[in-house]
Amino acid sequence: MNQAEKHLMTRIQTAKTVPEHIRLSGGWEGVIYREWSFPPDVIEVWDALADRSGDIGIFLCYGWFEQWWKAFNAARSLFVAALYEDGTLRAVFPCCLNAVANDARKREEISSLTNDHTCHYDFLVDAGYSHQAIPHFVNLLRMIHPDAEMHFEYTPSKGGNISAFIEELRRNGLPFHTSGGPWAPWMSLTGDWRTFRDKLRLKNTMRKCRKRAEAMGKLDFEVIRQCERLDAALDSIFAVEFKSWKRRDGTAIKCHPEVENFYRLLAHWAMRHNRLILFVMRLNDTPIASVYCLIHGQTVFGIKAGYDEAFGNISPGNLLYEDIFKFLYGSDDVKVFNFLGACEPWKMEWTQNSYEYGSIRVYPGSLRGWSDYSVKHGWKDFLKRFDAARQLKSYLDKRK
Repeated sequence: MNQAEKHLMTRIQTAKTVPEHIRLSGGWEGVIYREWSFPPDVIEVWDALADRSGDIGIFLCYGWFEQWWKAFNAARSLFVAALYEDGTLRAVFPCCLNAVANDARKREEISSLTNDHTCHYDFLVDAGYSHQAIPHFVNLLRMIHPDAEMHFEYTPSKGGNISAFIEELRRNGLPFHTSGGPWAPWMSLTGDWRTFRDKLRLKNTMRKCRKRAEAMGKLDFEVIRQCERLDAALDSIFAVEFKSWKRRDGTAIKCHPEVENFYRLLAHWAMRHNRLILFVMRLNDTPIASVYCLIHGQTVFGIKAGYDEAFGNISPGNLLYEDIFKFLYGSDDVKVFNFLGACEPWKMEWTQNSYEYGSIRVYPGSLRGWSDYSVKHGWKDFLKRFDAARQLKSYLDKRK
């Protein structure tokens, strides 16, 4: 490598490691981070903004994204935008920049730092600043990557930041598509455990399964918060999940090294911050079911659950959840259990409550952007945004 090539490589590396400062209107400034290296004051504000989201903010805090990025950064380029108003950090947008193949051509996509192991995503914006920070964020993206699509997933369908983002897209006349539906079933843990249990449709089945299990040997229920040999405990938990249908589907943690690395990193981080809680059921000292959880505020979040199919006749997963809920009902600190993920039938046996989550895909306002939008979603999707179109559709439906 000659001297000119070395100089060019140095410039490229410097461009990646040194944050980009972009002046915006009204005293605002954008700072773009393309490497996972943030000043302490940014991390402090990041976590403070995440805390304002409530218990669900654990999935928006710096630590969650840090572990996620360590495990899944291989095919992604970081793009974290920090927005300042007169020198005060008001918003953080954790994103990445991807090159995506589309009809034999490559396009850029700004997307959320999310994948199949994401539980919740949102923009982090200081209270009362959504309608100022989000327009600047959209303008920032259009300045730096004008031809890029945007894709944000695992977002709450309703909420100040997402609503403000959609309003800004409409104001700019950009083509976009939203989708969503029920997600993340949850149950209240207030009241009396026996009253809750007696109302369960599962109660008779659970009674029979527990009786059958106790006839096979000794059942033990274990709760792990702090553990000197955490990796050994995780080995056991991951092995149980691997013995379920998830191994055949290729979705078990042990099926993919980067996924296993993520859940190990996450567990160590969570335990250091007293946010880890693992539940294990054993039969004659053999682990037969487990639930890997995080706890934040008054909510326990069920991250990963698994059971050994060899003991399917005693429904070990449900037996474990019964013990978990009995345990949590007895706690003054926990008020909610969030199952996370899809509203699968087995979850809805325990509760009828769920949230609404979805995704947003935004196309450039160019001719090509509108063409891609119309090909993928059709013009009817665009017309649905207008009250007149919705009223006409309602009228025609009634006439049928």
